[in-house]
Amino acid sequence: SALALDPGHEAALAKRTRMVEGRDRIIVGLKEASAFLEKKQFESAAAALSEVRGINEKFPPFREMDAAVASRRENAWKADQLLARAREQWTGGDMDGALGSLSDILTTDPEHAGARAARQQTAQAREVVLKNVDQARAFLAKDQTDEALAALGRAKGVNPADAPVRELEAAVADRKNRAGRLRDLAAKARQDMAKGDLDAALGGVESILALEPSEAWAKSERVRLSGLREEARGAMRLADGLASSG
Repeated sequence: SALALDPGHEAALAKRTRMVEGRDRIIVGLKEASAFLEKKQFESAAAALSEVRGINEKFPPFREMDAAVASRRENAWKADQLLARAREQWTGGDMDGALGSLSDILTTDPEHAGARAARQQTAQAREVVLKNVDQARAFLAKDQTDEALAALGRAKGVNPADAPVRELEAAVADRKNRAGRLRDLAAKARQDMAKGDLDAALGGVESILALEPSEAWAKSERVRLSGLREEARGAMRLADGLASSG
């Protein structure tokens, strides 16, 4: 080269100086772009590349950095979409789906702070809901409807849209309504007994057993009332026989 033949060749020296300076500027620009990329500041990263790209557009690291910026920007967009989906799923009561969407983000970007925090919070909230739903089922099995409703209230405070919570609420309401209906039927049956209307009393007891076949009081009353009614009918037949023979 001219510089090798004549180290003092001014034109060659100036060109070399420009090349070295250009290389140094490119390196600084790439480092800046890389730093912005780590912070997920994609527009700033692209701007840093644009400032030095004109120095030597064919410099291979530009293609690599462009690809990295595009890839990270695409992953960030997908993460935003998945975060939005996770929120929608949680709001809709799909707790498992929400956790799945957040896990998908972390599969692509394990360091995604928002998804990591959201997944931890979602998992903890889900456990609270499941724990209280299990308690509500146990209380309902014991006919402790008020306690079941209290447990469901705690679950609803975390996620009111959870399907098992809504289903159990309906079951508890039905159980409470049925209990009230059973009490009313039992009270009416006792009133009919007091008036001596065995047929009406027995009908009330049968209605109780139709609602709750295992109801102990109604089962024993059915046997007792059926016996009393047969005795009454027998007495009436005997009275009729005596009247006709007389």
